[in-house]
Amino acid sequence: MYYVRPKYTPELDPDAIEDQEYRGETGVFVDNVPPDCGETELRAWLTEGIAQDDPEVIAAKLEIEDRKAQVVSIKDALRTEREQNSEQDDE
Repeated sequence: MYYVRPKYTPELDPDAIEDQEYRGETGVFVDNVPPDCGETELRAWLTEGIAQDDPEVIAAKLEIEDRKAQVVSIKDALRTEREQNSEQDDE
């Protein structure tokens, strides 16, 4: 005896990283904001604070720095190789 039933497909929540239009349900309350602080300044302050403390952002920044160093190293190696080939052609 066996049963046939539809395959279970779990409903997944949208991923904020993949969906640029994602709006979560988390609200932010900021107390004691100076009256001359506008939305732009407050948004910049919050974004910078998150960027400094979020482990994924910190890891991504380190990864970017590593990749930049690799690019510089590759460019230097290519430049050296090009110069050596140029010198050999001159001989």
